[in-house]
Amino acid sequence: MRVRDHERRGLDADQTVAQPGRLSRLAELVLLYIATVINERQTDRVDDFIAPGYRGHGFHADREALRSFLTWQAETAPEWVIDVQDVVAERDRVAVRAVASGTRAERAPGEPYDTPSFQRVEWITIYRIESDLISEAWVVSRTLDVP
Repeated sequence: MRVRDHERRGLDADQTVAQPGRLSRLAELVLLYIATVINERQTDRVDDFIAPGYRGHGFHADREALRSFLTWQAETAPEWVIDVQDVVAERDRVAVRAVASGTRAERAPGEPYDTPSFQRVEWITIYRIESDLISEAWVVSRTLDVP
């Protein structure tokens, strides 16, 4: 994952985010979750990152509902990718601002588009980490106009 415009953190434009000593262990955990489970579509690894008692807010889901959603997304939007823009970590929280994009075949499970639809979604998620697992997440997102 790459960040842009982060001179204030001392990173070059093409430098990867997750460098040892640059981010907290918790931030690295969240970035690894995004890279592995979402961008690399390894949905069988959800349990490696998400706590059994996980609760999602904004995107309301427990761990099983999140796993189902991520599996559906991997199948119906195989090139969907998250481009992390900013990461901030403090105490047990990690905030991520990102843009996700890709072509979707379905708007929801079993509801196909007439033709596949390219989408860009800007979002901010605050993750709470407990015992080295993501235990809670608050999501705010908006779909961006695509020219």
